[in-house]
Amino acid sequence: STAIEISLRDTRLGLGHHNQLPITSSSFSPLDIPKVFDEPLFSDYDNSESGDLSFPLLDKKTTTIAPGLKSILSSLYIKFDDLELLYKTREEYFNKIENNGKFKNIRIFISDQLEFLNSGEKYGNNHGSFINYQTAFQLASLDKIFNLTSIKVDDSTRLSFIIENSTLTGFAEYLTWQQQDDLNGFIISNEKYLFPFNSSIHYKPDIASIPSKVHLFFSDLTILPLNQKINQRYLEKYNKNQMLISCRNALNKLNENGHFICKLTDTLTRFTTSLIYLLYCSFKSVTIIRPFTLDPSSSHRFLVCQGLKYPVNKSVTQYLEDLLQHNETENILEIISVKCLIHPEFQQYIHSTVQRLLQREIQALQKRLYFINHSNHEQINSMLKDEDLKKAHEYITVPRRSRILCVEPDSGIKLPSGWIKEWSKKEERHYYFNINTGESRWEPPN
Repeated sequence: STAIEISLRDTRLGLGHHNQLPITSSSFSPLDIPKVFDEPLFSDYDNSESGDLSFPLLDKKTTTIAPGLKSILSSLYIKFDDLELLYKTREEYFNKIENNGKFKNIRIFISDQLEFLNSGEKYGNNHGSFINYQTAFQLASLDKIFNLTSIKVDDSTRLSFIIENSTLTGFAEYLTWQQQDDLNGFIISNEKYLFPFNSSIHYKPDIASIPSKVHLFFSDLTILPLNQKINQRYLEKYNKNQMLISCRNALNKLNENGHFICKLTDTLTRFTTSLIYLLYCSFKSVTIIRPFTLDPSSSHRFLVCQGLKYPVNKSVTQYLEDLLQHNETENILEIISVKCLIHPEFQQYIHSTVQRLLQREIQALQKRLYFINHSNHEQINSMLKDEDLKKAHEYITVPRRSRILCVEPDSGIKLPSGWIKEWSKKEERHYYFNINTGESRWEPPN
């Protein structure tokens, strides 16, 4: 079909906007520190509507291919003036830090100071301490809100997950701690031992080498190419192919009622919202959220898809496969009819969420720019209050899963040569150790 940008090239208007006041620069005196709404914990977010709405899905899969318009953005949900304010503020900030690297380390928000949550025995016992603590606490903050690890698992079944990117290794750390090592996890990576040794975590070179389905699927779609200059106005164009792959993999690899959590950049284009629409129809609920553990001045956010509906619609996964056959997926502008994307309930949710996050990002960038312009670093690094730190600890504290007592599975079994049975004081369970190779494992060797 014809891209609507072609007919609206001169006006550059968005589509289907709700009536809302435009976002303007924060009204503060040059001497006042800019405020970010709902800081420091950013606990306010929009709840997703029920995904049980009857959308006309199967007959509305309309792919729009438009070579040469890959960088054109016509948002369905945000006014053009608001987008321009966001982009100009981004550009001003990135120009500042490009010219002076020390400004990258300015510590204003809790997300800049997560190491304080990772220290101290008192809180460490409550929510764990981690090597990759930034991403570990990001998942912990999502788990606190959405109860991701409370997914129904039989007592005899371990929580299982797939992490599609090694950038999310902290997720594996958190899950291992939260489940007390009683889980079955896979990390897609050719690099082994990114995670401290644990027999419950397995490294696989690709998704095809994992035969079983899992309860949780994680993907990082914020990874940008290193070999080219990034256009901060159109971040979504860099990961279109990976978005299609991750959505397809999640639908294929999740158990019934499983959860898909992916880290995204902007959710402004029709391509991204088309994918969210497909997921919205495939899961019981979909929520876009930027928790306090993510930098409020960044474009990053999480898409949390809960409760995969079974059976998975085969036409959806096949459609994603077909889209991946395009030589240049960056030229795809949309994969769902605009009529679906402006469905009142779906559009209202996306609009409210995108508007909220856009406003937060602008205000947070303005706050960073204020401190850069005033170079008041001493004041910046002492802004975290004790009561805010205490609340932040609460917002990442999720009760650990109770340890399941089980009968030792090696009764009457003669262990192979070199293997001995040892007792772990820390884990309070037996493990098996090979004195020749140094390998350790929880299950008895064959």
